[in-house]
Amino acid sequence: MASESSITISILKYLKGLDGCKAEKRHGSAYSVRGAPDIRGCYNSQAFDIEVKKPGGVVSHAQKKELAGWQAAGSRVLVAYNLQEVKDFIQSF
Repeated sequence: MASESSITISILKYLKGLDGCKAEKRHGSAYSVRGAPDIRGCYNSQAFDIEVKKPGGVVSHAQKKELAGWQAAGSRVLVAYNLQEVKDFIQSF
């Protein structure tokens, strides 16, 4: 089974290879917002936030709340369990 870290790396590699896409991994610290999505980016003028989970992983209440807040502010959001979900998500832009 793929780890969350390896899935995140494959997603970032894919996103950074797209023309018109800027994406970065958020790293948690004592100063970051609890539940902040793992990846923040923009593709063709559309902001997006992605929470990465390994298969079978569960999204926490704080993560759901943060994703909902970003979505309400106009960002497209996704909980991704694999790279293909991100590819499908990006193609919907």
